[in-house]
Amino acid sequence: MNRKIISGISIGLLFLAFGLVSLLVILTKRNQYFIKRKLQIGALILTLSGISAGCRFPATCYVPLPDNILTVDQADSLNNSIILSKSVSDTLTGKISSRNGNAFSYAIYNSFNKIIIKDDILPVDGSFDEDNEEFSIGFGHAFLPGQYHLKFYIIPKDSIENSNGYANSYSLTVTE
Repeated sequence: MNRKIISGISIGLLFLAFGLVSLLVILTKRNQYFIKRKLQIGALILTLSGISAGCRFPATCYVPLPDNILTVDQADSLNNSIILSKSVSDTLTGKISSRNGNAFSYAIYNSFNKIIIKDDILPVDGSFDEDNEEFSIGFGHAFLPGQYHLKFYIIPKDSIENSNGYANSYSLTVTE
């Protein structure tokens, strides 16, 4: 039987025993023996509840944040898209959170999945010396309007072609 099913049935039976002992505590006018048993059963219920929730010693029950989270300020987080209006600005700004490394890059792909622009990401303050670093990417006015795909990498730009994966990606729409 599954560990969670067994502990669920055990907890149910312990609740019944807890209720019975609680009733005996009331009927015997707080007899020390029944109070002690009530506390023991309650502790056992808490222990089994923790086990059935998936928490085992010495593991912890939280998921740590991953390293190198790259976010773009202009991005729509609901659908991972960016609309860059060149009449407003030709620069994307963002942040690298929980930074672990010194080599970050990006590539912009066209509709044929060919790289048209790739470059290293440099922090705004000039050096990777903090846990969270802000960055900006300027595209210039020569960048043509259209539909693109922007991918961020945790490697230098020269290694992008040989890379198996990327850290984050957005659909990029450039308008006049």
